[in-house]
Amino acid sequence: MESQTSFFDLGKWHGAIIFSAADFKDFKSYLENSSAVNLHLAGVRLISADDDGKLIHRSLSDDSLSAAYSSKYKTSLNDSLVTHANMLLVMAGAYFENIIFDFFQNYFIHNPNALYDFVGEEGNRGGIKVSEIFTFDSMRDFVRELASRGAKNAGSGSPDVIFKRVSKLTKTPVPTELTSRLKTLMSQRNTIAHEVRQYSLSQINIPDVFDTLEQMLKFLGTVSRDLGLPLHDPGHLLS
Repeated sequence: MESQTSFFDLGKWHGAIIFSAADFKDFKSYLENSSAVNLHLAGVRLISADDDGKLIHRSLSDDSLSAAYSSKYKTSLNDSLVTHANMLLVMAGAYFENIIFDFFQNYFIHNPNALYDFVGEEGNRGGIKVSEIFTFDSMRDFVRELASRGAKNAGSGSPDVIFKRVSKLTKTPVPTELTSRLKTLMSQRNTIAHEVRQYSLSQINIPDVFDTLEQMLKFLGTVSRDLGLPLHDPGHLLS
């Protein structure tokens, strides 16, 4: 893709954030609706066999253990909600990383001189092999590849470290509250992903998680717009 057609796609991430949050809200609303859950349980059929080996299908309410079955089933549904919330938090972490990458890549494509500190090998900051240049069809393709490498390096580390780079490159102060919320989000995400730990619903707030991501996306979009960088905002996030 050529430099002139590269842009920060706010729409892609804005939509992902909105629908992920909405999916959780719908699932949670259903499980908190006792009438809906009871209606579902009313359709559950138990299968057993009579003395002749013939299968018998019975309503859950006809069984002497129906209360125990229902309680266990409702507990299982609630456990599913907790698991879903934890997996959404991991997904939110992936959104964070990809949004940051896209922002930096777009920035570097249109500001290649800023790549010096973010490319090259250790001990050879900003160094590029001449032979590597000739493996690309055009200089624009080469710059895009360097922008991708730079974005990967600039987007490494904790949110506070990453946003210090954003602030330094763009000369834009980053809201302290936003950085703090992102640090909490990524800390919990890393705990789930790397320590195989599961948080209870009282410990994580999924609507707040995706609101934090939306605020981050809006901030980075605003910074890009103010710098004159191309972006795509079909959902009018910046309006």
